[in-house]
Amino acid sequence: MPRLNQAAYDLLAAEVKRLSAANPALNVQRELTLKRLLRLCHQQGTPVTAAEIEAQLDLLPKFDPKVIARAARLNGAAGASGAWGVVGGAFANLAIAGGVISALVGGVWLANLPYPMIRWPVSKVAPMLLLPSFMEMDRHYRLATSLVEQSDQLVNRATGAADIKLGKEKVTAAQKSLDKLPVWFLGYFPQRYCTMFSCSWQFTLDEFEGARKQIGRMEAKVFQEEQALGKLDTATESLANAKSLYATVPNQVEAIALWQSAVDSLTQIPPETLAGRLAQTQLIAEQRDFGHMANTAAGSAESRKMLQAARNHAKLAVETAQNPPHLVEVWEKSVGQWRAAIAELETISRENPSYLDAQALKAQYQDQLGDIQIRLQQEQRSTQAFDQAQSEYVNLVASSDPTRPGGADRAAYRAKLQRIFDLLSKVQNGTTAYPKAQAMQKELTN
Repeated sequence: MPRLNQAAYDLLAAEVKRLSAANPALNVQRELTLKRLLRLCHQQGTPVTAAEIEAQLDLLPKFDPKVIARAARLNGAAGASGAWGVVGGAFANLAIAGGVISALVGGVWLANLPYPMIRWPVSKVAPMLLLPSFMEMDRHYRLATSLVEQSDQLVNRATGAADIKLGKEKVTAAQKSLDKLPVWFLGYFPQRYCTMFSCSWQFTLDEFEGARKQIGRMEAKVFQEEQALGKLDTATESLANAKSLYATVPNQVEAIALWQSAVDSLTQIPPETLAGRLAQTQLIAEQRDFGHMANTAAGSAESRKMLQAARNHAKLAVETAQNPPHLVEVWEKSVGQWRAAIAELETISRENPSYLDAQALKAQYQDQLGDIQIRLQQEQRSTQAFDQAQSEYVNLVASSDPTRPGGADRAAYRAKLQRIFDLLSKVQNGTTAYPKAQAMQKELTN
């Protein structure tokens, strides 16, 4: 018959699930406890007692004793007090004789000393005297086995830093329990004890060494995970500092270097660690952001060069046009310089972060260019009008004699002279020809 029947298992499983439902941290303990109970269901032998049931539930705190007692009754066991009642009664009867009790306690203490030369003869004659040490070793073995399983789940299947931290605590506790198992006892199997209490362990050297090696590997794994998580935290902090520094334009070069260094740090985290897996996910986004930032920074640097070149052309154009009036050639030179400045601004694309600044500057330069072009046209027209007036005046002087009598000739002379005055009036103020036109007009008037 199974050592734990279905009714008792259902009762215990329901209570286990109830206890762990309110605390997600007990999920691992819940699964391990249910596995233990299922193992009892598959074992054939005498029904488990309340004490044995309680031993299987040691991973879960505050398990209701009433549920354990009820499960034992459903399972048909006598309960926890059956095996211990005889021993307790014997000790109660022997308590009458203090000397006998002292001798018995001393004998039990002596028999349970961790010396094979004492324990081996006792195990042949009175193995029950070794019950305390057997129970202690059984408890530490069960605890070590459970902690090894828990730490393996937490460390090797970690989903966050909290799992690594808890796994480290479980590894330390498992190591302490393994240290409590006597090495001298490896290979010595307490058959009577296991027959009575159906222990599920075998103290073998291979098993003991395997557990120690597993704990050692997990200790190394925890150390590696902690180092990797530290690197991840450092890289994440550096990324945050770089992004904050990038917001200040004067320090963009330093921010780019710091950002690149932080991204490189993410690539150096061992990929087999939890931090490495988290870093790989973060690295994709960070590399994308860094590439965009680097391109933007490069575009900003290039646009700053273009803006400066445009300002240099504009400065030359302003200097060229200072202290007017100027000849046509000077105004044409200034126009060319303004156009060169505008051409530099037009090379800045819409995607460039300096595009709006370039457009604002372009509008100013186009306005300045328009003013210079007006001055150029005024100079061209005024020079042309003055040159034509001079030419007609020379022709008038050469072909006409105002002192000669004759009304027709005199009328023609006056018409040509008026034509010259009209041309001189077209010479605008602020041009190089204006002073000469004024002087010529004054001379003709006199």
